Amino acid sequence: SKSQRQMMKNLLTENWLLKLISLVLAVMLEVYFYSPDNSIEFDLSVPVKIDNLAAERMIVWPPNGDRGLFTRVRLRGPAPLEEKVKSSELHFTVDLAKTVRPSMQVELSTEQLSLPSGVTVVELEPSRIELRFEKEVRKELLVVADEVGAPQDGFTVSGIKVFPETIAAWGPESELD
Repeated sequence: SKSQRQMMKNLLTENWLLKLISLVLAVMLEVYFYSPDNSIEFDLSVPVKIDNLAAERMIVWPPNGDRGLFTRVRLRGPAPLEEKVKSSELHFTVDLAKTVRPSMQVELSTEQLSLPSGVTVVELEPSRIELRFEKEVRKELLVVADEVGAPQDGFTVSGIKVFPETIAAWGPESELD
C-alpha cells in the first residue's frame, strides 16, 4: 500500500548522512580487523584424539602415545581472535574403527579444526603421525628380593619373606614377554 511505501522511503532517506557515515565506519573497522597490520602468528599444542581403539590393543609408538598425542599448530590471524582460538577446544580426531593392522600412518587434516574466519594454519608439525599398536596383556609377576650386604658377625639370615609374593602387571605383549 501507499503508506507502507512511504514508510520504506522514509526509512531509507531519513538521516541518510548518519547511515552513510555508519556504513563507512563499519567497513573501515572490518578492513582494519582483518588487515595484515593487525595479524599475528601464534603456536598451539593441539591434542590428537584416538577414537575406537580396540580394548585389547594399546599404542606403543610414539612413546607414551597411550597417555596422549599432540601436534604443534602455528596459526595466523587477527590479534583479537588469539584468545578466542586458544580457549576453544581444538583437536584432531583419528578413527580406528576398522583398523586391525599393527601400524599405520595418519595424515592430520587442518580441515578438522574449527577456526574462526580470518584465522589460517601456517604450519602443522608433525602433519603425519606413525602409530604402532600391540596387544595389551596382563601377567602375574613373582616378586624376588635381592640379598644386599651381609649380617653382622654372630647373626645369620634364616630366610627372606616377600609380601606381596606376586604383583599384577599389564602392558604391551612384547615388553611383558
